[in-house]
Amino acid sequence: MRGLKISTWVVILSAIGILLWCALSGPMLIRIPDPTSIGDYKFMILNPLRQRGSENYATLAIAEIQPSACQSSMARFNIPEDQKAAACHEQEVDPLGPPCKLVERSDDKTSVWVLFQYRFGRATESRAEVALSVTRDGSQYALQSYERIY
Repeated sequence: MRGLKISTWVVILSAIGILLWCALSGPMLIRIPDPTSIGDYKFMILNPLRQRGSENYATLAIAEIQPSACQSSMARFNIPEDQKAAACHEQEVDPLGPPCKLVERSDDKTSVWVLFQYRFGRATESRAEVALSVTRDGSQYALQSYERIY
């Protein structure tokens, strides 16, 4: 009976410890880099308690940048003109497919930098990473930079 009480307390304290760790950590809990690939991880755990608004906004922004309406979509974003032109050109030459995965995220008080890995072009193994910087003001988000990395 005494052993059962101690094990119950161990489970409860462990659960509280894990919840505190998640609440006090950033958006990524664990990152183990892949030594064979630059900027890629063999293993990572995203914080389940993170705010996903900026990730959702970034995903929707990328989805809006389609070759047929790229110029009009980019007009609403407050990013440098050279980034707008490059994004539209890249989308026309090699359109991005559905997002593969979120591979990196970094937060500060007013902005979030996210890096997504996408398939592009006609080859099934072709991948590109798209880095976006999103500012937030309360519940409002704005795209500040866009860069496709091959």
